[in-house]
Amino acid sequence: MNRKLVTVAILFLVAALIYATVIMRFGSSPQQKPSLPSAPEAPESKQSQSLLDAGWAVVEREEDGNRVYWFLPPGEGEDKPAIFKKLIRENNAQREVTILSECEAPKATCDQLQQAFETLSSQYN
Repeated sequence: MNRKLVTVAILFLVAALIYATVIMRFGSSPQQKPSLPSAPEAPESKQSQSLLDAGWAVVEREEDGNRVYWFLPPGEGEDKPAIFKKLIRENNAQREVTILSECEAPKATCDQLQQAFETLSSQYN
């Protein structure tokens, strides 16, 4: 029982660390157009859910009534060369999907990560 509790606590801490890293790095505010600014104020969030999918950390949350997915590619520790944000807005039966990304790796690596992101993110709608 204690081992299970420790595992849950560790998973929660990892999810919180990913979430905090994403918020500090990109953030979002209801008055701003979606962008990739550096560390603006944290948005008001109802809930978030984190998981690993094909080695990528995926954080799903709601921001201002919109569904948002953050994708962090596999990497060693805190060394993540890129981050991707998929924002899904639904207005009157119309769906608008906005993709934002930031990559600090060489162009060839960024291109590979972008392609992998597109394949993975197509599963999240």
